[in-house]
Amino acid sequence: MAGPDDVVLICGKGADAFQKIRGINTPYPSDIVVAQNVINELEGQKEHFRK
Repeated sequence: MAGPDDVVLICGKGADAFQKIRGINTPYPSDIVVAQNVINELEGQKEHFRK
């Protein structure tokens, strides 16, 4: 787990809004949404990114 003096790097998937699984376009959330959800779980419900 990252500590107060650590840097956490989040590598994103790119701009695609979906992933093709067995020929079906399957939507998934953006990198910012996923990062915000993880931060919210770790720190409470504060928002860290602008909408």
